[in-house]
Parts: sequence; structure tokens; C-alpha cells
Amino acid sequence: MRSVDAVVGYAVLGVDGKAGEVYDFLLGEGVWTIGSIIVRTSGWLLDRRVELPLHVVREIRHRERSVHVDMSIDEVKQCRELVPFPIKSEL
Repeated sequence: MRSVDAVVGYAVLGVDGKAGEVYDFLLGEGVWTIGSIIVRTSGWLLDRRVELPLHVVREIRHRERSVHVDMSIDEVKQCRELVPFPIKSEL
């Protein structure tokens, strides 16, 4: 068993090539388990972060620092984008 922090930065490999890298994880709704993986897609898109459902993860290879998913690069492109929102501090 490893910490999810150990997987951040791993390459995300789709069925047809590299789709990005692991950026973070989201908890499932109402439970304390991982529900989805956040992938940073810089390279073929302008530094986007998209959410992939956890069930598409086929394999994690720690020696290769890679996460293999059952999606094509095009399918990853169609996933829901997570848009960060600014946090304003009160003075």
C-alpha cells in the first residue's frame, strides 16, 4: 500500500499514448474513498486538469511511475475539466 502522494506526477497512459500526468485525487461523494483521479493534460492542451473516474484505471506501475487507463487520449480530452477558482482573503 502506498500513499496517494506517491502517485502524483506519474504519467497517465491511455490506450493510444500519454494523456498527461497525475495531478491529484478527489474523494467519492459521501465516502472516504478515492472517487476520481485528476489528470494534468499539459502538452496537447493548454495545461488543463480533467477528472477521470477511478474505474478507468487499469493498472499502476510504480517502477515505471505510470498509471494505465482504459481511455484514449481523445476520451480524456472529453472528460470534465476542473477549473480552479481564486480564494480571496479578507483583510
